Amino acid sequence: MRRLLVAGSLVALLFLGLWALFVALDVEWVTRPPGVLERGGWIGASVGVALLALDVLLPVPSSVVMVVLGKLYGFAAGAALALSGSVLSAALAWFLGRRGEALLLRWMSAE
Repeated sequence: MRRLLVAGSLVALLFLGLWALFVALDVEWVTRPPGVLERGGWIGASVGVALLALDVLLPVPSSVVMVVLGKLYGFAAGAALALSGSVLSAALAWFLGRRGEALLLRWMSAE
């Protein structure tokens, strides 16, 4: 149980550290995401798909992201982007489940 707590804390520190670094460097898509997403283009599409794909690991409100993609890119393109992000999310979840068993057994006992 202690290893799981340490691993969770390290992941949380990693994400907080990356966020602090991006804020310190004033990365626009982190500090002012609506400005980036309102312009659309390939950056907004990439951010939307990435958020949907990372929904496996991060608490991302995927329904909101899908609605925003539809608003920015229209019904067909927004649906295609949302579908691609969701498929990437499912593939990532499958990969983590398939490959993560050995790592999980190394960190935790069978009990």
